[in-house]
Amino acid sequence: MGAIGYQSFVEAFESFPWGEQMRQREKMEAGCSPTISVMDQEQNFAFWISVMGDDLRPTFLLGVAYNKLKRKSRRDEFPREVRRHEIRIAPSRRSVLSTFRIFFTGDTCKLMKQLQTYKLFEKEEM
Repeated sequence: MGAIGYQSFVEAFESFPWGEQMRQREKMEAGCSPTISVMDQEQNFAFWISVMGDDLRPTFLLGVAYNKLKRKSRRDEFPREVRRHEIRIAPSRRSVLSTFRIFFTGDTCKLMKQLQTYKLFEKEEM
């Protein structure tokens, strides 16, 4: 935990033992996939990368979690705040780094626009 910049994130991403962690996860047959996450505490916006698949063809997933105002219906006077989670499939390792570069500029609108161009894996609201 603690503050991290883009360059430190890139170093962590490149040195993270993705393949080894995937193999350990498969042996356990339980738990989460290997993941690195960052959080913009001011905006309460979480962004993470996880991997699934195998060593030869890993698939990187990019996930975001953020608060959103939502109305139950059009007639609902008072919107309520929900926590939205979205997971997208990164088309390449390069796309992973480019989205995190945007995250570290603090431009979450630009980040969300970029992520929306990637294939949706899962979305939910709580």
